[in-house]
Amino acid sequence: RNIAERSSRPHVNCVVLTPIKQNFLCAVDSGLDHLKVYKLDYEQGKLQIADILNLSNDDLLSELSTHLNEMSANGEILSCLNKWEKLVFYINELCEEINSGGFSNYLYYYGNHFEKVKISLETIGAEKSIELLNAVESKFPRKKVPKNTDSIQNNIDKMEEKGIDFETEDERYYNFTEKEMLSKLTTYILENRKHYR
Repeated sequence: RNIAERSSRPHVNCVVLTPIKQNFLCAVDSGLDHLKVYKLDYEQGKLQIADILNLSNDDLLSELSTHLNEMSANGEILSCLNKWEKLVFYINELCEEINSGGFSNYLYYYGNHFEKVKISLETIGAEKSIELLNAVESKFPRKKVPKNTDSIQNNIDKMEEKGIDFETEDERYYNFTEKEMLSKLTTYILENRKHYR
């Protein structure tokens, strides 16, 4: 069997008893993207299926993002994440910040991750997203986002004084790019699921 066949067939890769009373057994089926919950009958020595949980892609992204934020103390300790987890963290951080205040917001607070998010987007093949980030970057003096947070904030303040903003890029993101980015990210996560802790 090849890997593609194996990953679409049922195969359990983690089984855990619920804590305290140990009345349920939870089995993660990576092939079908299910969590199966079994009721244990100790007297008869039997298992009975109690529930099958299937996460949607939106739930998957949300749960993984929450988990990575917890693991990294909301990005304060990124060294505890592996390279696959960091990729998801950087892209999710970009999406969350743009959705809460546009590119200006993202750049002002997390622009020091700009190069890392570009590399992450290249890794997942999000070409339209990379084009959009290049358009954002072209508005900066020297056509490059500085690496230092203070320099980024000073540049943004000066750009705003001159009437330079990111409204066009924000609209492009909301209307076209966000969908591509999240679709590519979801595919990447599913293809590399064994690397996420």
